Amino acid sequence: MASFYLKIKDAKVVYKNFRGLETDKNSAGSRNFALMISPDDEFQIDIYDNGGRRSMIANYRDLIEQGWNMREHMKVNRDANGNMISREPSGDYILSSIKVNFYPEKYAPTIRYYASPEAKSFVLLNDELLNPIGELGKQIDENGFAQCYVCIRGYNDKPGHVSAFVKEMLIVGKPSIFDEWGYGEEE
Repeated sequence: MASFYLKIKDAKVVYKNFRGLETDKNSAGSRNFALMISPDDEFQIDIYDNGGRRSMIANYRDLIEQGWNMREHMKVNRDANGNMISREPSGDYILSSIKVNFYPEKYAPTIRYYASPEAKSFVLLNDELLNPIGELGKQIDENGFAQCYVCIRGYNDKPGHVSAFVKEMLIVGKPSIFDEWGYGEEE
C-alpha cells in the first residue's frame, strides 16, 4: 500500500478543532481540521510505493483518484433570519478528516505557531498546549490564521482510501494591534 506526503503552501484551513472538543460531528479528544481546495490549486505530493518514491504536482482530481477524503463544498444560502434557503456547489472542494495526533509519539506532528506575521519566535504546539480549556487552542480554533503551511502524511489504510495526519505545520496567527507598537523590539 502507498504512503503520501502532501505539501501545501498557503493552506486554507476550515472546520478546525485543534482542541478536540466534542461536537455533534466530532468525538471528544479528536483533533482535526479540513482544507478548502480550489480547482486551480496545485501542490506537491511525494508518493512512496513498493520501495520507490516519486514526486508530482497534484490537484484536487489527483487527490480524489488516490482516495483522499474529498468532497464538493456546498454554499449555503440563508434568508434574513438565518434560515437555510438552499445549498449549491461552490466550485471548491473540501479535504476533510485531517487528524492532529500526538500519540504515539513517534508520529507526533511538529507544529510551529507564530502569534502574528510580525512575530520573530514561535511556540511548538503539543497536546498540553492544545488542551480543551486552554487559551492558545481557543485562539487557534476561534480566530483563525493569517497563513498556514502544512505537510500531511497520508497512507492507504484500505484499498481506495487514504487516511490523513499532520506531519508538519506552520501556523501564523492574525495580526494584532500590538504588532504596530513594536512590542519586544529594542529601541
